[in-house]
Amino acid sequence: MKIVPIFAPRIYAIKVGEQDVFEAFMALATDTEMLYNYFKQENGMLNYYNTTLENAVSDTMDAALRMYNDLKQLTTHPKALFQPLTHAEPQYSLTRFKHKTKWIRLYAIGVNEEQYIITGGAIKQSQRMQDHPETNKQLQMLNQTKRFLIAEGICDESGLKELISTQ
Repeated sequence: MKIVPIFAPRIYAIKVGEQDVFEAFMALATDTEMLYNYFKQENGMLNYYNTTLENAVSDTMDAALRMYNDLKQLTTHPKALFQPLTHAEPQYSLTRFKHKTKWIRLYAIGVNEEQYIITGGAIKQSQRMQDHPETNKQLQMLNQTKRFLIAEGICDESGLKELISTQ
């Protein structure tokens, strides 16, 4: 597992293989054909939100691009975009966070109030992350990334900088 800058010095992402998870999620969330097939298969979501297949695809692409622009234009205080994954999460020091827009979620680990490491993203379809395969996968990646950071001794900005410089 590597950590790469996305919008340095505040937003990073994990990289497994050729593509970082943020880039991979954005590619999926803006792929018309993939979204069309996804929502066609997950038609319960269309009923729940009382929307059409075309609107779901368009809304998802718009939300993903808004999310990308929010992160790209961020100059200070990313904590305004991220909220703790649960109410029981401690404040920072490797806290699990989410950034949500419509039914799209980006998941991240907060190193501190100013730096976040994106661990993945999903189209949320259930109240609890454990109740849908895709969000459960994202929950596992959040926890795996947190364990990796702890094992590497990363708990603050200097530790993150050191890890990135040695990769």
